Amino acid sequence: MMRTAVNDLLYGALKLEQPLRGYRVNMDSVLLAAFARIRTGDRVFELGCGSGAVLLILGWRYPDLGSLKGIEIQEEMAQMAVRNAVRNGMEDRISIVTGDLRNLRSGGEGGFCTVVVGNPPYDEKNRSRPSPVSGQAVSRHGAACTLEDVLAGASRSLARKGRFYTVFRASRLGELLGGLLKVQLQPKRIRMVHPDPASEATVVLVESAKEGGPGMVVEPPLWIRDRRGAFSPEYLFAYTREGWICP
Repeated sequence: MMRTAVNDLLYGALKLEQPLRGYRVNMDSVLLAAFARIRTGDRVFELGCGSGAVLLILGWRYPDLGSLKGIEIQEEMAQMAVRNAVRNGMEDRISIVTGDLRNLRSGGEGGFCTVVVGNPPYDEKNRSRPSPVSGQAVSRHGAACTLEDVLAGASRSLARKGRFYTVFRASRLGELLGGLLKVQLQPKRIRMVHPDPASEATVVLVESAKEGGPGMVVEPPLWIRDRRGAFSPEYLFAYTREGWICP
């Protein structure tokens, strides 16, 4: 049986049960939730929701958002996400299904969603040595799906003009953009994330639109720390209730 612990998320605003070993919520999940632009009436679907951290953050940040759904292939993690929704008083707004995103049909488990969020595995089985911890191998090393699988699932789940938000390894940005276009997801907004102003980007945040027209905005880079080593104000703002909410 998986050993778990309940930890504070966003400085104690939320409580998150997560595995003691394996994939645990990290900065990338928080940045993805901050990067997503959510509108009134949106229907949100997360691919590979894990313990439900991104859905919880979005539910907390947008209290009027009533439709948040996630799919997770690992049954123990899916059950954990359900418990986390209950623990944070969002069981009437967040629903979780156990399933394989590779089997999503047009319309998907989330119906014709207006927003899909997903964090594809940063590495794949033929490119890296998988972790001996099964949860880590699934979430980080592509043991259960590939980048292409996640992008195809997002496209199938989205209504026309629906938006897909993802965070991915910066060094694989070319693969990500090419893969998005193959499944009719037009990249619309990109932001590179750097550890500090002197370092190369480590991850990238991308917004794309289903069957959207050409035209893409490259936003200013996000520095996690400034030149003195202190966390940047904008990075810290991603952990607040306001997040990066834009009009």
